[in-house]
Amino acid sequence: MQVSRCYSVKTHYAQMPGDDRELEDWLKTQTGVVADTVRTRRDGNELRISFIMSQAVSGRPPIPDFPHARDTFGYGPFADWEDDESQRISE
Repeated sequence: MQVSRCYSVKTHYAQMPGDDRELEDWLKTQTGVVADTVRTRRDGNELRISFIMSQAVSGRPPIPDFPHARDTFGYGPFADWEDDESQRISE
């Protein structure tokens, strides 16, 4: 059974690139991510990322590899993160 899950993650970095376009573009290409739902928002050193994934009830495919993306696109050093809210929104 497939479900749609909304993910919202709040992260904190000491430095970030000038914009989040590369991160957003990368996230839109990840398996299961609904591309037109990808959003980023900044507030100082805080970055919020939200998106919807279509996944099996078992959680497959897994959420994207954010640590790899963080290192690839110039976010760091990593200070903290929080799973803002994740929930199944439809079946």
